[in-house]
Amino acid sequence: VALYWTADAPMELRAESRTSEARGIERTQAQPGQADDVLRGDGGHLMTFGSADTASPILAHVYTAPRDVIGPPRNVRFSLEIPIDAQSCGHVARGGSAQTGLTGGRSQMELEVPLPACDGQNSVLRLPNLLRDLTLGSG
Repeated sequence: VALYWTADAPMELRAESRTSEARGIERTQAQPGQADDVLRGDGGHLMTFGSADTASPILAHVYTAPRDVIGPPRNVRFSLEIPIDAQSCGHVARGGSAQTGLTGGRSQMELEVPLPACDGQNSVLRLPNLLRDLTLGSG
């Protein structure tokens, strides 16, 4: 799963995985150094690409699922979050997503999300149903 956006209104890809054993929730966020989890089959990895320090910045989050899952199957739910603050309020968040399934098939989507006007309060706009969820492992 990939999400890209322009720097005017940053977007964040969130991945949350649950096992069928109800051992709790494992949250995967854009943090370096978790690639070993993917190689072991113990969770996904979320990488950040791009730099806001260019003339026309485009940034991206890419979630990589493990090829083989150790333990019980995991359901991975994706959501999109857009911080609403003094830099982003009143703008239109622009970007897109690309997603492949574990058995093939692809989908792409362009995104344009008008953000609310500035009200002096920082908040987060959460869009939980834009991306298709994944089931990893077969049980």
